[in-house]
Amino acid sequence: MAGYRTVDELMDILEEECLEFDAVVSIVGGNNKYDYQVITVPKKNVHIKKDGAYIDMQGLDQPFFFPNSEVPCGFKNAIFYLTKDGDSFFVSACFLDEETQKLSKDEQIRTVDRHCIAEFLDKKGINTRGKLLKILKDGYQMYKDNLGIEDEFELQRDSFWADMDED
Repeated sequence: MAGYRTVDELMDILEEECLEFDAVVSIVGGNNKYDYQVITVPKKNVHIKKDGAYIDMQGLDQPFFFPNSEVPCGFKNAIFYLTKDGDSFFVSACFLDEETQKLSKDEQIRTVDRHCIAEFLDKKGINTRGKLLKILKDGYQMYKDNLGIEDEFELQRDSFWADMDED
């Protein structure tokens, strides 16, 4: 069907149209109607044991357990994150390959954010550019409302571009 996009195609749109920051604010940052938000688990809350990894974090009733059998590549290259989706919480992991591990911390975080955004798009069945833009526009409006920002822009990207034009 024309108009329907894969998650990979939507991720390309985010990059090509300079909408990644909007996606982080709206999806990772929790400014969306789905009450979906992602928080990176600090290293100090990840405890690697012989049988797997235990994640202990506020918001979890008990430590979350990742058994070794589910992670054949080991936990050394994992970045864990806690996801809130409505009333439920779950822990996921993004495993960085050797090339990604050589990147700066900011680029590694960008990789994890992109992973979380793709996971969101897939879970929520977002499969068109229009649905994606609606989420981003609504998210930016929620963000502005939460911080008391008043501007005429529908997307953070547009606000950024306007600031660049003034310089």
